[in-house]
Amino acid sequence: MVALDCAGMSRVRFSGVTPEDAAALRQAHASYEHSATGHPSEWEVPANLVAAITAVTPKRRARLDT
Repeated sequence: MVALDCAGMSRVRFSGVTPEDAAALRQAHASYEHSATGHPSEWEVPANLVAAITAVTPKRRARLDT
């Protein structure tokens, strides 16, 4: 299991990846970092990793009205 995760961005989890997927994961990481929210609909997921996405978890935003 591998996850892409940054503060304020959705966490994207990939399962079943192998060492052969390393180059695609580096490409995914670069695209993820340049997206606004991290959601896979906003960045180009390498074709061989699309089926490996097993979870997308949006981050909660801090409440400022307290």
